[in-house]
Parts: sequence; structure tokens; C-alpha cells
Amino acid sequence: MKRISIIVAVVSFIIVLASLGFGWPFGSKKETLKLPGTVELHEVRLGSKVGGRVADVMVFEGQEVPPGTDIVRFEAPELEAQRKQLECRLAIAREELKKAETGPLPQERAEAKALLDGALAKVDKVRIGWRKELKKQAEEELKIATADWKLAKENYDRIEAIRIQASKTEYDTAKTAWITAEGRLAAASAKMEMVSKGGWDFEILEAQAEMSRAEARYQLLTEATPRQEDKEIA
Repeated sequence: MKRISIIVAVVSFIIVLASLGFGWPFGSKKETLKLPGTVELHEVRLGSKVGGRVADVMVFEGQEVPPGTDIVRFEAPELEAQRKQLECRLAIAREELKKAETGPLPQERAEAKALLDGALAKVDKVRIGWRKELKKQAEEELKIATADWKLAKENYDRIEAIRIQASKTEYDTAKTAWITAEGRLAAASAKMEMVSKGGWDFEILEAQAEMSRAEARYQLLTEATPRQEDKEIA
């Protein structure tokens, strides 16, 4: 009798455990846990520090994205222009660094030599004075200005002689033409005198200064070697 009571008690205990959800070891092996509740959705509106027209959407609706993921790309022509400008500055800085490490390029030495030769030729030209074609041009201008002045002077003298019969308009026109021709003659004479004497003193000094600058640059590029401070600046 006592043994039957123990068996009944054990069976009752097993039934109670099964009713409380502890019957998994004896039944199904599914790990799904079903619990009652309510799922709430929260809509999040994203903002951007930089506004503009959307150029590309990099995710799709409902996609789970980790932090730091690019979602959209804006059209930003101003920023694109700034990026290209910075890339150009970076390229220039790299060239400067390369120049500081390797020294002047052969092309730079050649350009400096060409500038020096040009400056020397200019000094010689100024010191020698006028060129033949320049003198010829000045002579032609002086000849034309002289002929115009003579014609204007003769016309003015003729109007002046018959001033009583001539109108005021004719007189003023003749006088103005004579004065204008006289001014052109003076300018042509001054140019001819300048060409005959050669370059002015200040022109010679300017040419010599240009030659000195070109010579200094050529010597600098010829004797230059990479320096540590140049590398640091670059």
C-alpha cells in the first residue's frame, strides 16, 4: 500500500512539472519561447549637416545598417570644386618636395640660362642704341609729320590772309589743323632724337637690373643642392 502511494506521488509530480513548462526534456526539442506582449515601432528622422540634392541612396528601405554606414550621397558642386583645388595644392606640394629632395630640374636650369641670355642681349641692344628698322620708322614718321605741318600751315596762312572774307568756322578749322600738325611734328622730332641717341639712362639701368636678376637665378639653380630646410618646408 505504501509503495502504491509513492508511485502515485511521483506521477503527480511529473504531471505538475509538465504543466509548468518543464516537460521539454520529455517532449519536443524546439527552443522557441513564446511570450505575450506588444511590439512598438519608432520612426526616426535623419538629418544632415550639409543640405543639397540627393545624388544616390546607398541602402534600401527596411535594411539594418550598423553605425557609421553611408546612407545617402548629396550633390555638392562647391565641395567638389574645393576637393579638386586641394588635390591641385597637394600635387604642387609633392612637386616642391621632389624638387627639394633632388634639386633643380634640368629644364629649370635651361630656362634660367635662356632668361640670362635674353637679358644680356637686351643690355647690349640698349647700349648700342637704335636699330636700323626703328630709325627708319622714325625717319618716315618725321617726314610725314613735316609734310602735314607744312600743308596745315599754308592753309592757315591762306585763311588768315583772307580772314575778312572767310567764315569763323573755316578759320577755326584751319587753325586747329595747324596746331594739331605742329604737335605731331614735335612728337616725331622727339622720337627721332631719342632713336638717334640710343637708349635712355633709365632704360639701361632697367636692362642691367633684369640681367642681374636672371644671372642670380641661373647661378642659384646651377649651384643649388637639396637642403634639409627645403625638404621640411616642402
